[in-house]
Amino acid sequence: DSPKGPFKQIDKKPILVSEKAIDNSLFIDDDGTPYLTFVRFNDGNNIWVAEMEKDLITMKHETMRPCIRVTELWEEDLGRVTEGSFITKHNGIYYMTYSANDFRSQAYGVGYATATSPFGPWTKYEKNPILQKPAELVGVGHSAMFRDKDGQLKIVFHAHHDKENIHPRVMYIANVEFTDDETPKMKISEDIIYPKLIN
Repeated sequence: DSPKGPFKQIDKKPILVSEKAIDNSLFIDDDGTPYLTFVRFNDGNNIWVAEMEKDLITMKHETMRPCIRVTELWEEDLGRVTEGSFITKHNGIYYMTYSANDFRSQAYGVGYATATSPFGPWTKYEKNPILQKPAELVGVGHSAMFRDKDGQLKIVFHAHHDKENIHPRVMYIANVEFTDDETPKMKISEDIIYPKLIN
């Protein structure tokens, strides 16, 4: 009933009963249709999407589709991993940011792909990754986006604690801008905001 909770799980079972899955992210389209992206473990970590019922907890399993899998060299450090997806929509185009490489790698980074539907097909940006080792940070990834009170689009992501220690990871925020040709360009300033530590 409130973002402050309390949160209760009425039906105590996972959305996907028959398999393990991680990194779920909810996207609600302009027409109100909800979609869930998540990671399945087949041929490494790869990203899938499915439409959800209006209750936002019941998956339409017949709609499950693959989105992103490892296809590029920058995505294979310490394992075949694409994960941490997040969809945003700009001028009718869907943008999915995703992380690649094992999170323990200092080369963990963020790329993105575009599509004209949440079901894809998704086309990876040819100059990925767009966020990797910015401002002396390492292990950056698993991003999400939001708009601040002024309407500025922001990206939030975590990084390793420092170049010698992965944990406790630190969370950072930076601006996101779209160029005229609809290519999102990340601007990472030297005064990156880091509001809290995460485990």
